[in-house]
Amino acid sequence: MTFACSLTAAACFSGGGLLTKPAAGLGRIVPTVAMFGLFVIGAALLAVAVQSDGEIGRAYLVVVGMETVLALAIGVAIYDERLTTVLIGAVAFVMSGTAILAQGSI
Repeated sequence: MTFACSLTAAACFSGGGLLTKPAAGLGRIVPTVAMFGLFVIGAALLAVAVQSDGEIGRAYLVVVGMETVLALAIGVAIYDERLTTVLIGAVAFVMSGTAILAQGSI
């Protein structure tokens, strides 16, 4: 249950973040409402994951790690962003830090 909530929360946060481009600085109503809706759903699912797991640090770190990978994948797939060595290295760096922090919170 916790992993499913965390994964769905990460997907919602990633989707909401990626909707900032179509929202055009909150100038377009439909993408803006969808963006905020996804952020609210993501926060609610993170709260459920924290309640199930009992530790906010670990649940949040799982969401942040998955969100990083999902944002990269969605950006490449939908917005035709280039997948460069530097970008892959940066994501690996963030994931390494997240893994190290998660080990410390267990």
